[in-house]
Amino acid sequence: MKLSIVTTLAILALAAWQGFRDEKRIAAARERNAHLAEDTRRAGIQLNSTYPARITKRHREDRSVDVTVLTNGLLALFGKDEASRSHEEMRTLGEMIESLDPAKFRELFSRLRESNPMELKSRDDSLRMVIQRFSDLFPQATLEFLAESPDVLQTGNPGKINAIHIAINGWAAVAPNAALAWFRENKDKSADFSGEEIQGFLLSGIARSDPKMAFGLLAAAGFAKEKADSIFRWAAPENRQQALEGLRDYSQGLSDPMAREQTMEQGLKTLSSILSQQDFEISQKWMESAELNQKEREIIAKNLTGYAFQPADTGRWIEWIAGALTAGEADPKIAGLVSQWTQIDYQAAGKWLVATPDGPAKNAAIRSYAETVAKYEPEAAAQWALTMPAGKDRDLTLRQIYQNWPGDDITAKEAFKQEHGIK
Repeated sequence: MKLSIVTTLAILALAAWQGFRDEKRIAAARERNAHLAEDTRRAGIQLNSTYPARITKRHREDRSVDVTVLTNGLLALFGKDEASRSHEEMRTLGEMIESLDPAKFRELFSRLRESNPMELKSRDDSLRMVIQRFSDLFPQATLEFLAESPDVLQTGNPGKINAIHIAINGWAAVAPNAALAWFRENKDKSADFSGEEIQGFLLSGIARSDPKMAFGLLAAAGFAKEKADSIFRWAAPENRQQALEGLRDYSQGLSDPMAREQTMEQGLKTLSSILSQQDFEISQKWMESAELNQKEREIIAKNLTGYAFQPADTGRWIEWIAGALTAGEADPKIAGLVSQWTQIDYQAAGKWLVATPDGPAKNAAIRSYAETVAKYEPEAAAQWALTMPAGKDRDLTLRQIYQNWPGDDITAKEAFKQEHGIK
């Protein structure tokens, strides 16, 4: 089924807010956006890969556009059913819209509102498309225009709401103080300018360029108490240190000790997920510069996600975790990561084990590796187990290999049991 540009942009804009509110929803939104973005690209509009809810500005050609021609073209386009709208028409009109400056946009709005097509829906659809393009190209001008002309589309109109969200998000990312000032001045003038959703878009935009300011807003009276970990998801990589400082200040300002601890932990969990996906050297360098305290290092280490590691970095992350946690805390974490790694690439995990110096971290890794490969290659698993120092850990590993032994080789399993005195 074909989607109109208006429908596509609306869903993309909503997806950005869904992602801000809920970690689980953003994964589904991104999958949905992959399909929607393809329709938009075919219409001649390119999407920004970093912020999929916002549209990349093309090179704006210096050419005059006949607003009357554009008005008539939009009304004609949206007067057709979706199946009859050609990509060439949409691309041509999109390019004309791209060439408008704020004054021309205002003229276009005026002509569309004054028009009286046979199907009023074509006028409203045209207005929605134009207001959403305006909001991306000129976010500040869009919000100022809507504050001056609140009757452009009905209050609560989805296209209008999406345009406001896109504009406040884009403006806040480049001029956070100005965007915040506009919001505070206008939030009580229209229902379209108030509510939790617009605050979320404002916060996410501010968090990109000034995450410390975003954390400060969480503590401000009358501002939505969004989850602090959301700010880490939106902060630009170069502003991650600011985000950490903001999280520290914000959590320390909470009066409830439990809330203080939970907020700090949730924020660091999100940070840990972000660090897991980067090259190890980049993350390690950042963590060194961030001067993490022991508690912060422990939380990050406990929440690193093995499946997100770059394949070549898994061993280095395991070594870092071994240094960040006590042996009792590190062993189960290392065991889980080695088990994941072994299932994905047992040869790479085995090579790392060979090169890793002896010690508690290596013993934990050997136990996990041996127990994982025992289901497929029990003899190899036993050889690894026997490289461990004699004692409780080696005995437990041999017992686990015996229990995991493939069920179709009973004779070899019993011989193994007798050889190692397993009861």
